Amino acid sequence: MATTKPAAPPSIGELIDKLVHIRDQRRLLAEEDKKLTAQYAALEQNVIDDLDKQQLTGGRGSGFTASVTDKTTFSVPEANWATFVAYAVKKKLTHLLYKRVSNPACQEQLELKHELPGVEKFTSRSLSLRKL
Repeated sequence: MATTKPAAPPSIGELIDKLVHIRDQRRLLAEEDKKLTAQYAALEQNVIDDLDKQQLTGGRGSGFTASVTDKTTFSVPEANWATFVAYAVKKKLTHLLYKRVSNPACQEQLELKHELPGVEKFTSRSLSLRKL
């Protein structure tokens, strides 16, 4: 019986070439997605405007229905941020804030040798691809 030799694993160069190929495919898809997203948003707004003009909250096509939904969101203007945070802390309403820190601001504080109690630093790794 003849034994077959296992295929050699791809070289680093072959893997890098494959990464670039996939990246390029993703870029093409992202460009197309950006165009489709813009078309979708414009058409969606058109439908909402038409429904509003007709004083309707929904409509239907040959196989689909659509209805307008309103969602309330909140934002704090930059000028009011400190006031809002002070209020949230004073009233023990910190659940109103996202539990996330600003990476650039933390990096700057560490470079200035300021201590950041309770903050853990970790390093994520990625690969940078460049054309030769």
